[in-house]
Amino acid sequence: MEIHIGNLPPEATVSDLNNLFGLPANPSQCRVFKKQGRDGHTYHYGLAIIRPDTAAQRLIERYRNASLSGKRLEVREFQPRRIGNERRALNWRIKHWNGSERRNVERRAAL
Repeated sequence: MEIHIGNLPPEATVSDLNNLFGLPANPSQCRVFKKQGRDGHTYHYGLAIIRPDTAAQRLIERYRNASLSGKRLEVREFQPRRIGNERRALNWRIKHWNGSERRNVERRAAL
């Protein structure tokens, strides 16, 4: 199972995460990322691969409120984005829409 570790401090490294979680120093097991947001803020997060899944669940429960360098970490199961890089449900195109169709309601009257 992959675990998402959010709200990392900017100076956090892979070795810091390995020491915090007690993971072996295997570079393929834990990674740290930096992402530039649309608002100009830089977000720091990490991903860790934990086997078996029961051990990963215990790690999530144990470190849910952990802190690193004074910042509270957000530890949860990693959820990949859906097909097409969307977070919508897979059946969003075939679900019934109760509202009026925008293209029919807002269409200009023909002159």
